[in-house]
Amino acid sequence: MKKIVVWSAQARADMGAIGQRDALQILRTIDRYVATREGDARRLRPPMSGSRLRVGDWRVFFKTLKDK
Repeated sequence: MKKIVVWSAQARADMGAIGQRDALQILRTIDRYVATREGDARRLRPPMSGSRLRVGDWRVFFKTLKDK
């Protein structure tokens, strides 16, 4: 099954605003999570929806197709 990551405009802007080292760490962690589901990911509690993936001091908030 092919997996696709779609970035919001805000996420793209945030990645451009942080340091290159942190941005690369985030990209590597997302890539690993998409490929293997390995990582510190947790489902968010209502009223929020989706999940968050911890990357060092950063948090990546995301939704999968089944979250919608």
